[in-house]
Amino acid sequence: MKFSGACFILFTLFFSADGLFGFFDPSWNTLRVTFGLNIFSSKVFAKMPLTRHDAEVAGFKQIGDNNQCSGDFQGFRYLTNRDPAVITIYDVKGYVAGIQTSFAENTMKSAEAKAWFKQHPMFTTEHLPLNASDNYHTLTAYLVDPNIICTTGRTAKQFEDEAAGIDLYLKNGTNNILIPKQQSDIGNTNWTLGKCFPSMGVHYWYATSENMNCNYFQPFFLLYNHKKLTGFGLAALGYFDSYRYEHPGKAVFGKFMKIIPNCLNKAVDDIGGLSTMHVYMNAKPWNLAC
Repeated sequence: MKFSGACFILFTLFFSADGLFGFFDPSWNTLRVTFGLNIFSSKVFAKMPLTRHDAEVAGFKQIGDNNQCSGDFQGFRYLTNRDPAVITIYDVKGYVAGIQTSFAENTMKSAEAKAWFKQHPMFTTEHLPLNASDNYHTLTAYLVDPNIICTTGRTAKQFEDEAAGIDLYLKNGTNNILIPKQQSDIGNTNWTLGKCFPSMGVHYWYATSENMNCNYFQPFFLLYNHKKLTGFGLAALGYFDSYRYEHPGKAVFGKFMKIIPNCLNKAVDDIGGLSTMHVYMNAKPWNLAC
């Protein structure tokens, strides 16, 4: 993903104009991944299946035992095209319950990158059948209460009403962090206000400061639109090749962050880049305008 001044102006006009219609309903009615400038490409704002059945019809393959729901993670996990950049999670009723991204250690291009992944509690180290001899470092976001995923799941009525989910939980070691759905509640946390980018939303980064140590750079960011949580993102130090990932250059960090850590530019140089992925639970243009 590369940004230019002309593209930024185009997106600003397009998404802000749509916002003038006033149809503001940032409910969680979809699950899409990857920002991109070419909105006609199937690889950007890519729609993920909301049911286990639809995932299998679309060619997604299950990871692990058919009957194993609970373990290091909650839910039945699926990926497509042998690409661990996107792993969708489903509950015992077959409804979407979360999403993951996983990074193969053998694709990390520096010792610094490997060290960052290994020491960070938000990554779970596991083996995947894609390459059983390699370590994979997996980020997990649940879109419903993790406690129901392998017990009751959601009912058909709940799925009809909630679609992609109802709450965002970020897995941090053995804990799951519940994220405020209302932007007005985020001020009581350590999330740091970033900037709004049309087609993304208002970014929040965790505990960023100019003089922070990038060993503590957090791999998630949040997205709010019309004061409500409508998405989030995954951010990893290093350049990873999947088309699911975006690769913002240092020149555009200021479009998403109000406070850019001094160490981030150096880390990107030393480790080879930054890989991000925006995840949308609402992708209607008029709900993503700044």
